[in-house]
Amino acid sequence: MSETSIPNGRSKAFTMMELLIVVMIIGILMVLSVVWYLRSSEQAKASQAVSELNMLAAANRGYSIDHRRLYAAGAISNACNSAACVGNGTPCDVVACGYLKSQDWNAEQYNFFVLDPAAAPAACNLSGFSGSNFVACAKRKVCGGGVTSNCVSASSPYASWGYLVDTSGVIQPTGGAPTPS
Repeated sequence: MSETSIPNGRSKAFTMMELLIVVMIIGILMVLSVVWYLRSSEQAKASQAVSELNMLAAANRGYSIDHRRLYAAGAISNACNSAACVGNGTPCDVVACGYLKSQDWNAEQYNFFVLDPAAAPAACNLSGFSGSNFVACAKRKVCGGGVTSNCVSASSPYASWGYLVDTSGVIQPTGGAPTPS
């Protein structure tokens, strides 16, 4: 391939430096787009968790109305799908007694808990919240301890994300989680 000169003596071809700069700019844009994609993907998972948490909180409030102010308290898992409705405040009562439909809870991106508003929400293992009277919470699943899918590593900035719902239905994000819209 021959190079053609222009009047000032420069060639029409790109120099190695110009090509390196273009490649570096493309690389930086790719890194930024991956970071943006991961953040928006995590926010979509959080939005899904907030939606399910709203239903769980409403189910626990309904359960307490029907059971003389007794709230269900504990972790929700797939075991709740086949549990019997005993009406004594076990966490599976909200599913077993028909307040919430059965679903694959273990496949969710978050761990879900129903809470007794009279007790501290220690089961959620969340920090950075204020107030009390919480009826449900969700915490981002962290890999380890047998959890290997639908989770984030403990060093991930999303590992501390969680949400609490109080008796009036107000949702409080914790651990840097985005505020639900």
